[in-house]
Amino acid sequence: MAWTDRARLAGHPAIRERVEQIIEDRNSRLQSYARIKKFAVLPAELTEEAEVTPSQKLKRKRVAEKYADVLESLYESRPERHVRIS
Repeated sequence: MAWTDRARLAGHPAIRERVEQIIEDRNSRLQSYARIKKFAVLPAELTEEAEVTPSQKLKRKRVAEKYADVLESLYESRPERHVRIS
C-alpha cells in the first residue's frame, strides 16, 4: 500500500482490518470487562505540543475537544461493530 498521507491512511479499509486483527489478538487474553469493543484510527498522530505531555500522558480535555466527533461516533446508538474474539 502506498503511503500518501496519514488521514487517508487512517481511513483505509486495510489499515482498519489490521488494527482489528491486533485488537482481536490482545482481547483474547483479557477478561470481558477489559476488552476493547469499539475503536477509531485517528487521522493524525498525537503530539507533545497539543495532546500529550512531555512524559507522554494524555491531555484528556484537549483530546476530548479535538476529537469530539470521533468520540461521539463511538457512542452512537447504531449497531455496534464488535471485534470478534476467538
